[in-house]
Amino acid sequence: MPKRTVNDKLRFTEKQIAEGLKQASRHHIESFDYALKTCLPRICRNLLVTDISADAPEAQAYKGAFPFKKMTIWFESLELRKPVRTDAGSSLMNLTQTAKG
Repeated sequence: MPKRTVNDKLRFTEKQIAEGLKQASRHHIESFDYALKTCLPRICRNLLVTDISADAPEAQAYKGAFPFKKMTIWFESLELRKPVRTDAGSSLMNLTQTAKG
C-alpha cells in the first residue's frame, strides 16, 4: 500500500496549494517591495554628509595611510544587488591591514 500524506486526507489540489503558498508569502513580498521602492530612497535622502579628516585623533593609528587631508562622503542613491565576493577582499580591508602591518 502506498504511503499516505496529509494532502491525501485533506484532498487539496495542486492549484489550491500553489495559491495558498502565494497568499502566505504575499505580505512578505509586498513589504520587501515597499522597503525597496519607498524606504531606501528616503534613507538615502536623509543620510548625513560625513567629513573624514586625516588629522583627526581617531585617524592617528593610520597615520600616512590616507592619501588625502579631508574627504567628504555622501550617497546619491542606494541599490540592493546580489552579493558578490572578490578574492582580494575589500579596499578597506587592505587599508586596515596595511595600516596595522
